[in-house]
Amino acid sequence: MISYKILRPLVFIGLLTSCVATTPPINIPPPPPNDFSLSVWVDRPEYAINEKVVVNVQTTRDCYLTLFDITPAGTVTQIFPNRFASDNLVQANLTYQIPDLADKFDFQVTGPTGTETVHAVCTVDNVRVLPDELVNREGEFPRIMGSPSQFNEAVTKNLAVVSKDRKAEASTTFQVVRSR
Repeated sequence: MISYKILRPLVFIGLLTSCVATTPPINIPPPPPNDFSLSVWVDRPEYAINEKVVVNVQTTRDCYLTLFDITPAGTVTQIFPNRFASDNLVQANLTYQIPDLADKFDFQVTGPTGTETVHAVCTVDNVRVLPDELVNREGEFPRIMGSPSQFNEAVTKNLAVVSKDRKAEASTTFQVVRSR
């Protein structure tokens, strides 16, 4: 609550400043937008269990791409780069399909039913998106330890040292339905 003693000087100052000629406001341009953007998408909004999915990615800068899959059950897996495709440097303004026709792996929907998320991270410098202690690299596709929220916190924390103009993130979702 503002007391009367404080309010009286504020009213006086307000009256005083309304009588003084004011200079026009300075037009400060907004900061330039981050020209580094990333788009990720799949071809359909819905996939049945056992169907194959292709992830499409496009970025506005050359960068190192990492893709994560978050299943409806909450399992997080790094799907790119992986043991079959380790070169994750992508060029700006090109659309990449992962897996590519030349790749020796597929992404097959395994279930359970629900919303599946593909999260993409690009960095101009080749930095680790997650700390090593959270990544189990024993299989073809590294498994991420912890829940999706722990994954998100770890990515945010690990990328905090990377300036905003040198990183980009994007996600897409699709529905997993029973086999047709």
